[in-house]
Amino acid sequence: MVCYPGVEVVGIFSLETKTYDEFVYMPIKFVRTHNNMKLNEYSTILIKVKNENDLDRIAREFKNLLVKHKIEATVMKVRDAIKGFQELVNTFDLFLLAVSLTAGITDGMGIAITMLISVIERLPEFGVFKAVGWRNKNILQIMIIKSAILGFSGAMLGTAIGLVGIQLFNEILTGQMTAIITWNTFLEMIVFGTAVGIVDGIYPALKASRVKPIEILQGM
Repeated sequence: MVCYPGVEVVGIFSLETKTYDEFVYMPIKFVRTHNNMKLNEYSTILIKVKNENDLDRIAREFKNLLVKHKIEATVMKVRDAIKGFQELVNTFDLFLLAVSLTAGITDGMGIAITMLISVIERLPEFGVFKAVGWRNKNILQIMIIKSAILGFSGAMLGTAIGLVGIQLFNEILTGQMTAIITWNTFLEMIVFGTAVGIVDGIYPALKASRVKPIEILQGM
């Protein structure tokens, strides 16, 4: 809301970014007059260098110039700002990696427990299979495939939930930051989830394949 008396809004535009859409643009002389700013007073000075190699030298010289004239100001290089932002992103990536590993371990434990319970419940069935001629590798293959399907399904479900979360994140921070899932990331998550399922299904699969049909049939 513009609070200056006598000011008329002549246009509204949108760049679909909060960084610029929240600004109000006025003639500089008008702003200086109504904010008691001197004609030679500025809040921000942007300096564009022709050669990037001269950036440090020019920043140092400009800072010395400000000190010489006793002007309190902060000299900031865009490169340093980008570097700081990149460090923040890297830290956030490490945090996400830790969360992903924790989720992977939890998912693996869940698959292992589910497979073990399934093996215990199906011991008589495996005993019959062994009695009619099934080999250890046949049962091993079935259980590994089942655990792989569980891992794949979990990865797909987690990816779907992640996509919904990203959509909400982008809606909240419209124009400021955009999160995406690339195809490489999608494939990595699916492969990782499936691999976790296979690894955590190995022990239950081995337990099922080593069932002794005689003992199982005697206990039935």
